[in-house]
Amino acid sequence: MASDRHESGDGNNLAPLLRITSKGAAVTPSAVLLDGDFVGGGGDRTPVFSVESVYNEIDSVLNTNSCEVLLGYGSHDANCSEGYAAFLSGPRRMEGYSVYGLSFAQMAFATDSAARAAILKSRQEAATSEDEGDVSPPPGGDPGYAGLDTLDRRGISAQSASGSFTEWVSSIPGDWPVVVMSHMPLHAIRKDNLGAETWVKALNEAGKSHPIIFIWAHNHTLEERAGRDGGEIPDRDNYLLLPGDNIQVQTYVDSISVQERLRFTYVNAGYLKLGYASVVTFSDSRGEGRFDHVRIERFTINEADTLNSTFGNTGRPNPFEFYISRSPGRR
Repeated sequence: MASDRHESGDGNNLAPLLRITSKGAAVTPSAVLLDGDFVGGGGDRTPVFSVESVYNEIDSVLNTNSCEVLLGYGSHDANCSEGYAAFLSGPRRMEGYSVYGLSFAQMAFATDSAARAAILKSRQEAATSEDEGDVSPPPGGDPGYAGLDTLDRRGISAQSASGSFTEWVSSIPGDWPVVVMSHMPLHAIRKDNLGAETWVKALNEAGKSHPIIFIWAHNHTLEERAGRDGGEIPDRDNYLLLPGDNIQVQTYVDSISVQERLRFTYVNAGYLKLGYASVVTFSDSRGEGRFDHVRIERFTINEADTLNSTFGNTGRPNPFEFYISRSPGRR
């Protein structure tokens, strides 16, 4: 799993990291989870691209006929030529677990009314630009939004999408692991994930009876800036959090965050742009016909990176292994 490719064709790290993870992981990956922002950098934030370029890079290392490929949606992906159908929304049943895809808007907006207001503003700005000969209206107020995920039938904000998730997760067996893919994180740092508190409450409720792993990305720019300035990288405090750990969560008010205790696993997917990816391996260690053990390992193309022995500043060793415990409600 990884995210933030931000390049098409030559110059990105997807294929090299696939080769490294395929050789170094405990098993050959049977699925590739890429969590958004496949293109968009420099002056062109949302260039036109085809997911065929992504599949071709994966095919150069793994056979996509025998390897599931799931793509998450990030805001830079708005001009994907295949449209929103190319991205995972909602559940996908895998062999022994499920993956559940969240869209960018479902984390960026706390409520449907806020999402609808941003969508309306974007449409008004587009109409004004066309009427005035491509002269955009002056900036100000809340930004507009015109992402492909405004078409998501499972919800356009955390409010509606978390309800869809709760309804689905309540319908599956309690011992069934779920990997939730979200391009945007839950912790408070960039003030742009205003649906995070709603999602933490929904995920914590689901975590009472289901083993859940939440993967996130999006914040690679913080690492790039901190690397230039030589300072600490706050995101690395959140690279791997486990049930029982505390997290500072963004609320629907951009200036306010709250501390919550997690009932699920929270892990950074790995920023392709910076040369990182991760592998999650499920296993049935007790031979009971269900996955009960998880191994998460980070890989890098940066051979000189001595910090990769742990998950960021958490102190947890890389790789990290743990058992999926049975809650009182599981059978």
